[in-house]
Amino acid sequence: MEKWIQNLVKKNSALCLNDLILPGTHNSSCFRVETDELFTNDGERNTWFLKCWPASSIVKKWTINQNNDMYDQLLAGVRIFDLDVSYNHKTNKFYSSHRFAISPIEYCLKNLNSYSNMYNEPFIIKIVTRYGMDLESKDDFARMLFQYFGNKMIQPGDFLEPLTTPIKNFIEKKKNIIIYFDHHSFYNLNQIWSSWANKHNTEQCILSCQNTFDEYIKNKKNLQNIFMDLNWTMTQNASVIIKGCLLCWGYYDLQSWQKDFIESLVDFIKKNKKNIKMLNSISTDFAIDTGTVKEIVSLNF
Repeated sequence: MEKWIQNLVKKNSALCLNDLILPGTHNSSCFRVETDELFTNDGERNTWFLKCWPASSIVKKWTINQNNDMYDQLLAGVRIFDLDVSYNHKTNKFYSSHRFAISPIEYCLKNLNSYSNMYNEPFIIKIVTRYGMDLESKDDFARMLFQYFGNKMIQPGDFLEPLTTPIKNFIEKKKNIIIYFDHHSFYNLNQIWSSWANKHNTEQCILSCQNTFDEYIKNKKNLQNIFMDLNWTMTQNASVIIKGCLLCWGYYDLQSWQKDFIESLVDFIKKNKKNIKMLNSISTDFAIDTGTVKEIVSLNF
């Protein structure tokens, strides 16, 4: 799975990213929580209570979206990443975010760079800026991206439309990282239509994802240069977390709570088999553990 896209390109040299459906991860960088670094939306440190049990345990159980770091996600076949970034003006550090800023971003960038250096396989990073990311911080983060990835990044000046450019062109130039980010040096984040059901139970989420999919298929002709990422995820709220802490509702963390919903993706794919490849990607939580990566990759063969 390390080079599954390159293996397809060997069979079809005209293949473009727009011809594929990519497996993605939601909150890709949320695979660990460092309570010493944790802070909330306003940048205030809250370690005075988050270091204490049970608060630290609850935060970890309901903030982690993946069980594998981004290097292992890439090895497993994931090719689009959802990276929420915050900046703390007190510590002058960038952080991975999910409700809280949970850990310094450098580890994730090192993950991605290590894979990029070892395998000439294209992948996409979608960067969403959260709290603390003003114009100056965005410029600083852009410089950090250039520092880590350099010439391996595919930029607007190289290829105007990366989705409809033959992948072999990237491979030949040894450029394999496409970044969508609200900054002039990168592809416009608005080119990605990323759905979010924002529902708290399985049935509502399935219905919302189906409606989003149907709407996209209906408008596909008018969205030729839009990258459609279907987020197959549920959103927890305070009520869900409290019930999980009581241990009497059949779940105890974000993964066990979403289990039935994530597994229902297989049925969704079968139901929509005729048009499913009109999507560009499907992103999930706990993608490797649940087998969704292999399921999505198999659609391309």
